[in-house]
Amino acid sequence: MNKLEIWCPDTIIDGPFHLTKFNYLGKLSISFENENGQEITFTYNQNINGRYILASRFTDEMKRGDLVNSALKARENYAKNLKAWYLYKVTDSDFIKWYDDLSGPGSDYIKNIEHHIYSGSEDTFEVLSEYEPEVTVKNI
Repeated sequence: MNKLEIWCPDTIIDGPFHLTKFNYLGKLSISFENENGQEITFTYNQNINGRYILASRFTDEMKRGDLVNSALKARENYAKNLKAWYLYKVTDSDFIKWYDDLSGPGSDYIKNIEHHIYSGSEDTFEVLSEYEPEVTVKNI
């Protein structure tokens, strides 16, 4: 379970990521700084049926040690360059399976659910959404 795939947004970004902001007021924004002096913000701002995301979870990086081998396999499948990577999409997702077990519509009704993982230097954010977020990068 939890097969990770490298996620490369159109915007060129580099890690490692250090969490700077998490804001869920009317939309979800997660911001990181990298060691190149950039602030990278991922914003879920599409209101679909009254919600911007379906679910999110936050864990300490150490608690998600189960993702290490899946992340390594994703990097091996993506390229021979095994540099660290910080953005993933998940197929065969345990998070989506958990969401499906809740009351109300799940992936049987919402066909385009995506599971996104943001791996920061100390934190892991996971988001279930029906679309990719807007990505903005600015020099700080």
